[in-house]
Order: sequence, then C-alpha cells, then structure tokens
Amino acid sequence: MGELQLEISRPFRLTNFWETLDQLADTSLPEVDWRGGHQKEWPFIKPLLKAAGKTASSISCPSPSGPNCPRRVVELDDGRLVAECQDTPAVCKRLDLTAQCVAISKLDRGKFAAMVCKALDLAVSTKKAGTDGVFHVGDRQVAAGRGVPVFALFQGGSQPEKSVVALEALEKFASPRLLLVPTSQTLSSDQKTYLGRTGTTHMAFDDAIFCDDVHVAQASPAITQILDRLVTEVSQTLQATPAGLVWQMPADARWGDVKIAFISDEVINVTFRGETRRFEPSHLGGFATGDYMCKCMTCGGEFTGDKRAMTCLPCVADRIDAARSEAQPSGYDGLRQALAEAIEFAEQDWQALTPEGDAMLDRWRAALTFTASLSDASPSSGDE
Repeated sequence: MGELQLEISRPFRLTNFWETLDQLADTSLPEVDWRGGHQKEWPFIKPLLKAAGKTASSISCPSPSGPNCPRRVVELDDGRLVAECQDTPAVCKRLDLTAQCVAISKLDRGKFAAMVCKALDLAVSTKKAGTDGVFHVGDRQVAAGRGVPVFALFQGGSQPEKSVVALEALEKFASPRLLLVPTSQTLSSDQKTYLGRTGTTHMAFDDAIFCDDVHVAQASPAITQILDRLVTEVSQTLQATPAGLVWQMPADARWGDVKIAFISDEVINVTFRGETRRFEPSHLGGFATGDYMCKCMTCGGEFTGDKRAMTCLPCVADRIDAARSEAQPSGYDGLRQALAEAIEFAEQDWQALTPEGDAMLDRWRAALTFTASLSDASPSSGDE
C-alpha cells in the first residue's frame, strides 16, 4: 500500500502586482492588462479594483520593442473589438477583445487598505496624509490613542518624482511609524535617508504581504517581526517617559466608556468601565493658578506666578527675542517663523504668564495671522 502524501501549499509572492503598481502613475490599467500580466495573481487583484469609467485606446504588447507599441484598440465593421499591432510588418498577433477587456480599472484604496489591515492586524484608519502618493492605511493599536501608524506610498510612472517632499506629511504622525512601498526599488537613497532620520521604518509590500492558495493576503514573518518591534517601542515609551499616559487604557477604549466628574476646581474623578480614579492638576501636567512665590530656573530670581511655574516672564521674553534673532529666513518669512517660535515657546511655559503676558501672546497670534496674508518677498523699505 503506497504512502499517503499531502501537498502543503505555501504562500507565494505578488511580485508582478507590486512591480506594476510601482510603474503606474495613477494605478489604473485596462482589465485585459491586469489579467494578462498577472494570471496567477488575478483572483487576488480583482476584488481590489474599481471601474474608472473609461475605456482603453491601446493594449500593452507581449514583447514591446517596435516603434509603434503598444497595440491600438480597433473596432471592426462588424462591431468586434481587436488590438492590432501598428508596425509593418506586424510584430504582435491580433488580439480579440470584449468591451470588458478594454474597461479601465483602478486600484480602490479603501479596499486595498482593508486588505492590508486584515493581513497585518491593523485598525483601519479614516485619516489621510497630506499628499496624493502617501496615505494612512491603519494602526497597530497599543493603547487608547497610541499605536504604530502604517502608511503606503505609490509614486509610480515612467519618471516618478522621488523627492523627500512626498514624505513630509508623515511627520504629522507620532513615531515610530511604518511606511510600506511596492518594491525594494521604489525609494531613492535620499528618501531612505530622510525616513531613517525622522523615525520612519520602511519595507516593501513585496516582502511584507504574500498570498495563500485561496488568494487571501498573509503577513510575512519579516513584517510580523517589524511590527512587534515597533509595538514594543511604543509600550516602553508609555512606561518609561515621565510625560507618559497617566492612565493607560486598552486599545478598544472609546469616549463613550469614560465619565468625568468635577469634584472641585482642581480635582476630577474619571470612571472607565467601573473603575474610578482621582486626578489633580499635577497628574495631568497642569498646576493651580494663583499668586505663588516661585523661583525662576533660568535667572534664579523670585517671582509671583502659578503654582510650580519655572520661568519668569522677563526670561520668557529673552528666550523669545533670542529665537527671533536666530531666525534664518529673511523678510516676512523670517518674521512669521520668529512669531511662530515665540508663540510655541510661550504656550509651553504658560505657567509664567501674567494677564499682561496673556495679552501680549494674543497680540503675537494676531500678528502671525496678519503676516500669513503678506507676500513671501522681503518687505520693501523704499516703497510707501
């Protein structure tokens, strides 16, 4: 009696799919090209596409080499559609088509993000980064409001723009963060350097997501290890940082689960799923207002301010003047930058501000709003 042999299928790579996305400027192709170039991957790709409402006028050639590639879509007298080589003599065979074949399909980012989130165990995000190429796919949740944000970048085309400008939107999100790109060749060396400097890990989709025998996306061991490492970094930050969370709630916590009761001007009770904790200003990073005797950590002098204030108003003003004088850009750009830095610093040291200081801060904000409407050119000293 022969031995029973079980054939175990292993997940396979979607290399053709990722390379195609890396070449397309708008992630769209006629259906015949999606199917023809990705026969093994087509059952996986098809659910991720949506109709673009357009039809193709040309179809790619199997071996593009002639001066008139690609093949042109032609409607014959009897109504049939064919793709014909335009070279003489013809290099490629005529291809019979249907209307569905020439219908252009485009990658549906919503469906794509849902696929990635399911494979990598991410919470689907509704947020978007600020460029067309980069978009926020989802987050690996660690605690309520904290996790590892995961992004995707498509910057394809015959001559893609590979500057760091496309990546600047990532800095609006907390690090560590993860950027997934189609292939290992997608990013330029400058982009890789920028990502490393700004705390963004990157990896190719080709190495991160495989496909099983029933065409379901699977996380590779490599991406699993990377996400586990980034989750550990976030967890350690929450535990070790003095400015960490005062109450680390689970990742599935919602505002509807939280109740806040004001016990006094300086005390609140917070209840979450049956557990209540008491918080005072010192727990939440703030201190009581009033006329307290404080010692300035900059000049050593004593001043009257809010409880535990560490900087007197004159020292705050000195820091602001220094920030203004160090501003590198000229003209209105320099003025805007100096004002923005001054406002940011003053808001961080808000305990030191008296009512007069608050009024001064309001004037700075108004000035910043006004300069935002001015030309970026330097102010002219010769014109009225």
